[in-house]
Parts: sequence; C-alpha cells; structure tokens
Amino acid sequence: ILKHKLWKAGYDYDVVPPSQVKKFFTGKGNAKKDLMHDTFTEKTNISIMEIFNQKADSNPVSDIVDSYAILLYGLSQKY
Repeated sequence: ILKHKLWKAGYDYDVVPPSQVKKFFTGKGNAKKDLMHDTFTEKTNISIMEIFNQKADSNPVSDIVDSYAILLYGLSQKY
C-alpha cells in the first residue's frame, strides 16, 4: 500500500533487496541477525541486545539494527 501511495503521489523510490543491504552492512549477503547485531555494535559501540535484554532475532532489536543498516545504505547512495 505504501509503494502504491508513493507512486500515486508522484514520489520516486527504490526497492532494495535485503541481501543487498546485508552485503553492504556486513560484507555478507546472507548475514543472520546475530552478525547484523555484531556489526551494528562494532559501528556504533552500542549493544541493543543489552539495552533491551533480548536476543538479536527479537523485536525491537532486529528492527532497530535493520533500520540502521538501511539508513546507512541509503545515505551511501549517490542520487
């Protein structure tokens, strides 16, 4: 629905496969949640798992890590 509404409103957007974001963020296109979290911790010096006292594959931990990876990927693109 979001993509349709963006298209109807005349906005351009790119759909990026998760494997492309993972490859950019970790160097591995098939990175698991643990590797994504470890990379996040290396880049930010913050352990989201410790803050929320949850595993890397649980929410909101995985959502925060994925969102950060997508943000960095988007910022790295030249438009």
